Amino acid sequence: MTIHKEMSDLMPGPDQDYESGPELLSLIMAYSISTAVRAAAQLELADLLKQGPKTIEALATASRTQPIHLQRILRVLCAHRVFREQPANTYQLDKLGWSLCSDSPTRLKEAALMLTDPAFFHCAGDLSQAAAGIPIFRERFGHGFFEHWEDKSIHDIFHQGVAGLSRASNVFLINQIDIPDGATVVDVGGGIGGLLLLILQKFPTASGVLFDQAQVLANSVLPSLNQPERWQLLEGDFFQRCPAGDIYLLQMILHDWSDEQGVTILRNCKQAMPDNGRILVLESVIEPDNQASEGKLLDLVTMCVLEDSRERTLAEFEAMFERAGLRLLRRIEAGGIASILELGHQ
Repeated sequence: MTIHKEMSDLMPGPDQDYESGPELLSLIMAYSISTAVRAAAQLELADLLKQGPKTIEALATASRTQPIHLQRILRVLCAHRVFREQPANTYQLDKLGWSLCSDSPTRLKEAALMLTDPAFFHCAGDLSQAAAGIPIFRERFGHGFFEHWEDKSIHDIFHQGVAGLSRASNVFLINQIDIPDGATVVDVGGGIGGLLLLILQKFPTASGVLFDQAQVLANSVLPSLNQPERWQLLEGDFFQRCPAGDIYLLQMILHDWSDEQGVTILRNCKQAMPDNGRILVLESVIEPDNQASEGKLLDLVTMCVLEDSRERTLAEFEAMFERAGLRLLRRIEAGGIASILELGHQ
């Protein structure tokens, strides 16, 4: 009897449909939460509430919306701690809402706008085709994912969104990174250089090289350091070569590419660094369990839009590192979505 009950708990059957149905329905409609966050970001609701609570009428006037419709969006977000409803139809920021403010340290507003952009949402509906190996982004748009964002009219949505995602991790990562005196840090595919800027600010004897494509470097934040002798913007292709340095940063780079391409990037870093050099791989690491995680969700996002991309388990990362002639020195849990995988020569 006990064994039968235990097996029943492990393998639920049709009799439990009435209990599990509502929970599954919540999962089915969860995309409505994402669309509500997108609307809040577009309407800049967090910025409007930053100075204090507002009535629904005042908030609707400021956001040029209709109170009855705006309230429906707010109800969903209040249920998820983005906003909080007070008596007399008054709303204020809740715990998660502060990250949607334009001047928030994490500034996830840009990431919200990018990840809910039609380029992502349209492809998400074809996830079953992606599971069959069909390049759904290319099929839908007629070109690859990165080519898509070269269009000047949408270029900023992507690059500001990526920077927003990075900022959310950088708050945790910067406190876990140790840079030796006088070291040159190369940020490979580092975008506008947000993480590199934080490193140069924290480690005043370090110098930095931001290595990316010309159109990305044009928006670099490094000039704000006002110490031009400490940093360099270098245009290039990390599949061809990487510049010389002591420490290499690969922040959310490898997950965009296949194992073969990832090994090429790692080898190029390895060939350019000295014997005591290090590579810091900042990536989400998938845990082989049944627990929910942001990394597993990110894995589906990349599966929809990038043909060869995926998040990886630690064992899969280590296999790549070995092929590139590198070894894992340590793994640092930095909080947020990313881990730090510190590599050295074999």
